[in-house]
Amino acid sequence: MISTLKGSFKDFTAHLDIREGERTAFDLDLEIFADSIQSGKESRNRHLRSADFLYASRYPKICFQSQRKAGSFLIGELEIRGQKRELELEISQMGSCEDAYGRMRFGIDLKGQFDRKDFGLNWNALTPSGNLMVSPEVNLDISLQFIAQHHPQKMIAK
Repeated sequence: MISTLKGSFKDFTAHLDIREGERTAFDLDLEIFADSIQSGKESRNRHLRSADFLYASRYPKICFQSQRKAGSFLIGELEIRGQKRELELEISQMGSCEDAYGRMRFGIDLKGQFDRKDFGLNWNALTPSGNLMVSPEVNLDISLQFIAQHHPQKMIAK
């Protein structure tokens, strides 16, 4: 490996359900649209969307659903390409406040890592010097900000 490739997903929905009276007790549901991946190079984006990686035409969504919180970790199920695995995300930042318009906001930053091969993302190639082009490890850095909708405990990412 030569360097770390950073990318992002531009299209997603996230729902946060905060348990009544407990700002630190919540459930998170996240749906990411696989074809919205952005890596800074369109030819690479097409390859990442292809059957070699995300197979976005067949598996349009990547999903995470939290199941429990353990200390500073949010544990849930990650689904990529129809494969489901438990994923532990470290909660690195969390906060809430009322904004200038009287709406409740909640922010959360999460960090995690998984092996892409656990989800059938097996493509790789060797460089001329014999090094692998793609690491099996995927690092996640997730930042979400929610605005309360209807009920002050139900929030949707914006």
